[in-house]
Amino acid sequence: MGREKDKKREKKDKKYKKKDRHHSSSSSSSSSSEDEYSVEYNSHKYSNEYNSHQPSYLNEYIHGTYQPPTCYPSNCPNPCVVENFIPIKEYIGYTGYTGYTGYTGYTGYTGDAGAGWCIGDCEPSEAGYAINSFYLDTSTNDYYQWDGESWNYIGTLKGDMGETGYTGYTGPGAGGSGDESIIIFSAQNATNNNDYIGQGSSSSTIEFSQIVIPQNGTITKISFHTRGQIDEEEIIATLNINGSNTSFMVSIPIGNTYASSMDSVSVSEGDLLTIQVNRGLSLGCAISIVFAKD
Repeated sequence: MGREKDKKREKKDKKYKKKDRHHSSSSSSSSSSEDEYSVEYNSHKYSNEYNSHQPSYLNEYIHGTYQPPTCYPSNCPNPCVVENFIPIKEYIGYTGYTGYTGYTGYTGYTGDAGAGWCIGDCEPSEAGYAINSFYLDTSTNDYYQWDGESWNYIGTLKGDMGETGYTGYTGPGAGGSGDESIIIFSAQNATNNNDYIGQGSSSSTIEFSQIVIPQNGTITKISFHTRGQIDEEEIIATLNINGSNTSFMVSIPIGNTYASSMDSVSVSEGDLLTIQVNRGLSLGCAISIVFAKD
């Protein structure tokens, strides 16, 4: 392509030279200096020498550093000066449109099962399902780890036996030796004369206030309290076994609210017990007896 362009330019160059010669011979009014300038100008404008430099100029032009040359000689009648020259780099195009969002990728493959814990009541016998899995033997609290080929004993989850704890406080109701227990009778309501005291209430009917003895033993003490009531007469509480009053009783003197008495009365498994009080008490009463097992 470059050679064809050069040939075309050479033809144009020859064409203009012929015209210049014809012009100089036919027109006597034209001066020789103008013909020289015209020939030199046209020769310069269409010469291969000038156009051979255009590729390097084009690169500078694109980057905005090209300065177009002025034709020579300085008195050229039609100098090749580009006016209002603007480098190409100042013409920056608009930003292109954002591209479409790509398609969602394929779902990945399901990964292998991770390590975990297995539990059994004996040593492990089957292979583990993943390397570094653990197995707990609940019968011994020992645990093992799978290395891909076998179970390896690691240790035990059960720690050493702790120190003996502190002795607890003595609970309420304990009295005497470990073979003794306390039996409670009380009335939360006002009582009448000669009422039988049960566990929380009183009644003139003895059967409503009796409790049963679970085993053979001995009644050794009775404690009696009127809950602050003071009577003008002596207040007596008597132990009753199987419907009959015994000689074991406790008496609260006039002006007092509490008294206790110690004795020894044998009872048998299945006996029915209650307490009979001779005076009515507006605040009820509280009675406890000590029962010692045989």
